[in-house]
Amino acid sequence: MYNQSNHAEDYEQSLKQARVSLLGSTFDQLWMQSEQSSLIEHKASIKKTPSSWYHDRKSQISIILLVIVIILLLLFSLPFMIRSQYRSNLFLRQCSSLACLSTSHRIIENLNMNKNPCENFYSYACDGWINSHFLTPSETSISYFKEIYKNNLIILYKILKDKSNTNAISIKKLKAYFHSCMNTSNDEDLARSTLKNILRHVGPSLLLLRNWSRKDFNLVASLTYTHRHRINPLFRISITTNDKNNNYHCIYFEQSGLLFEERFRYNDENIRYLFNNFGTNLIKHLHSFLPTDEISKQIDEIFLFEKRLASIFQIKNSYNPLKVYQTRTYEQIQQWFSSWFDIENYFERIFQRDKTFFYNQTFLISTPDYFEKLKQIMQTTPKYILANYITFHVIQELLPNMPESFNQFRRSLTIRLKGIVEEKQLWEICVKRTDDAFGFATGALFISRVFDRKSQEKIKHIVEEIRLAFIETLPNIKWMDSETRHQAQMKAQMITDRLGYPKWLEDERNIDRFYEDLNLSSTNNPIDNIMLVRRFQKEQNLKKLVRSTT
Repeated sequence: MYNQSNHAEDYEQSLKQARVSLLGSTFDQLWMQSEQSSLIEHKASIKKTPSSWYHDRKSQISIILLVIVIILLLLFSLPFMIRSQYRSNLFLRQCSSLACLSTSHRIIENLNMNKNPCENFYSYACDGWINSHFLTPSETSISYFKEIYKNNLIILYKILKDKSNTNAISIKKLKAYFHSCMNTSNDEDLARSTLKNILRHVGPSLLLLRNWSRKDFNLVASLTYTHRHRINPLFRISITTNDKNNNYHCIYFEQSGLLFEERFRYNDENIRYLFNNFGTNLIKHLHSFLPTDEISKQIDEIFLFEKRLASIFQIKNSYNPLKVYQTRTYEQIQQWFSSWFDIENYFERIFQRDKTFFYNQTFLISTPDYFEKLKQIMQTTPKYILANYITFHVIQELLPNMPESFNQFRRSLTIRLKGIVEEKQLWEICVKRTDDAFGFATGALFISRVFDRKSQEKIKHIVEEIRLAFIETLPNIKWMDSETRHQAQMKAQMITDRLGYPKWLEDERNIDRFYEDLNLSSTNNPIDNIMLVRRFQKEQNLKKLVRSTT
C-alpha cells in the first residue's frame, strides 16, 4: 500500500505538470483549487478503494475538455462579434450627422406604421405626411415637392433680404428687381399710366380709345410686340432643340391664347357672367371712355372669341407622342397664314433677319390641326375684336404685378375657377418672380449659402448605382421581349445626369456676362421691370436659332 500510495502521488504530480503546461498560467488558479480538492478526496478515499484515482482523473479530464470547448466556442464566435461591432460602427459613421438623423426622422414621420405595406403601400408610405399637412386658402394642391420648394423659397427670401454688399453686377440687379417688387405700392396712377403706355405699343383698342380706326391697328406689329415679351395671344413661337438632331434648333409653333386652361369653362354661363363682371370693372378702373354697357358688350365678345379658339384647341392629353414631331417647310407655313397674317413680315420683325434666312429652316408644329382651323376663325372675326382680345390678354398677364385695387375685380372669378380665396403673400410672389427672372443668379446665391458641394458627388454615385442596378436587372425581366430589353439597356447606358448645378455658376463673372444685356428700369418701376425681363428672356431663346445656324 505504501508503494502504491507513493506511486499514485508521483503520478498525480506528473499529471499536474502536464496540465499546467497545457493550460498555461491562465488556468493556474482554477487548477490549484481542483488539485487541492483532488488530493483531499484522494487521501480520504485511498484506503477505501484502490481505483479512486481513476475517477479523479476522469473528473479532471472532463473539466479540461469543458474549458477547451469554451475556448473553441469563444474563438469560433470572435469573428462574428468583430463583424457585428464593425457593422455597428459603420452604421454610426453613416448616420450620426444631424442631417442624417433629421432626414430619418422626417421619413418615419411621413409613414403610417399602422398600415400593412403589403396591402396598401401608398397609405403606409404617405398617410403620415398627408395627415400632417393641409391646404391653405391660397393653394389649390399640396405635395411633398411643393413643400420642399416652399422651404427653398423661404431660404432664398432670407438671402435676398440680406443687405451685405457685393461686387457682382448680376446680384445687384436681382436684388434691385426683388426690392422693386416688394415695394409695389398702391400708387394707382403710376400703375395705370405704366400699363397704358405698354398698351400703346400693343396697338390701339376700342376698349380704351375714344376714336378707334381699324386702319390704325396692325396685327403683325401687335403680335410681334406681345410675343417678344412672352405674352402669347393666338399662338406661341419659340426655339427648341431638334429632337432628331440635338446639335440643331428649330422654330416651334404651338397653340396659345386662352384664359381658361379647361375648354369646358367656356360652356359655363356662370363663368361667362363672372368673366364679364371682372373685365367690365377692370376696364372702367383703367378710365375707359366707353359707357358701362358698351364695355360689357365688348368684354363678352372677347369671351366668345376665346370660346371659338377653345373649340379648335387640341387637348394636350390627347397628343399622340408619335405625331407630335411634325415638321413643315417655310412654304407650308406661309399657306397657313397667308390669308389673314403676313408671316414673312412677322419673322423678319421678331428674328430681325432677312426673309431668305427662313427658307431652309425647320418648323416644328405640335398642334397642326389648330393652325389649319385658325384661318377660318381669323377671316370671320372683326378687327376691333382682335384688337380688344390682344389688349385684354396683355392686361391679364400683367395684372398680378398691379396694385391690389386692380386685382380685387378678379377675385370672384378666381374663387370659382380654382377655389382660392386668398392671394399668396407678397414676399412669396416676389421671391418666385425673382427666381424666374434671375434663375442662374439666385441659384448661385443658394449654392453659396446652403449647398454642400460634397453632396453632389454622393448623389451622382447613388444615381449611378441605381442605373447599374437597373441594367443588371433587365435580363431577369420576363415580361419584356429581347428587343425592348436591348433598347432599355441602351437608353440606361446613355443617361446623362444633370444633378446639382453647372460648375460655371461658381464664378460670378460668368453670371455677370449672362445678364449683362438685361437692363432694369432706372426708376425701379416694377411693371417696367417685368416687361424688360420678359423681353430679355425671349431674346435669349430666339438667339439659339441664330447660334445653331452660324
